[in-house]
Amino acid sequence: MPDIAGVYQGILYLSALYLGLLTYLAAHLVTSSTRRSDADRQLDATPLDDRAKGGAACLGVLLGPGSVALVLVLVLGVLGALGTFDAEGQPFSSAELGQIFMTVIGGGLFGVLTATWLRFPGSLPVGLLVLMFGTIFLANPKLGPDNVTPWLAPYLTAKNWGDEPWALMGSQTWHAIYLAGLCALACCGVLLHQREGRLRWLSVGAGLFVLTALAGWVQL
Repeated sequence: MPDIAGVYQGILYLSALYLGLLTYLAAHLVTSSTRRSDADRQLDATPLDDRAKGGAACLGVLLGPGSVALVLVLVLGVLGALGTFDAEGQPFSSAELGQIFMTVIGGGLFGVLTATWLRFPGSLPVGLLVLMFGTIFLANPKLGPDNVTPWLAPYLTAKNWGDEPWALMGSQTWHAIYLAGLCALACCGVLLHQREGRLRWLSVGAGLFVLTALAGWVQL
């Protein structure tokens, strides 16, 4: 039977490495299947426009996968307080657990975003490849901060993900705020799909982009 530290590590790696990808797949499939099955036409009888439907999809990610991620993060917090860990396997801080939460809901919001804008059958694997190989490329130790800005990758600053000195830098709290900004930008991108009122959301998106970029710079 695994001890508390073993259970902690199992939930941690499941949440951090795989749950975001699974959330992306689920969110993309739900968003795209609603369009393909003509369910949107049934919603045309309601006073909801496409922007409201997109906002509802984003809210569904926050309430569905977001609730699961929140429960897992809380469980990790409790296990981290109760368990006995060695020097190489210390429990994550609250900021690092917050990063995991943002990564999970970010995957779902990215799924809604790609399904909204890329309306062709291959958009799901395209987005999946971007998430997987984009992160692998940015996390390549040979690239390092000299060639790639490290805050472009989801979890480069987390101390438990690598032993290289360049991967141990940065503020975990500001990195979590940066990831929250990326999630907000994904929601804004979904709402931008409808032409009416687009200028207003472009202004909101521009403000979010500046704040997110600032948070990314500060966390270095």
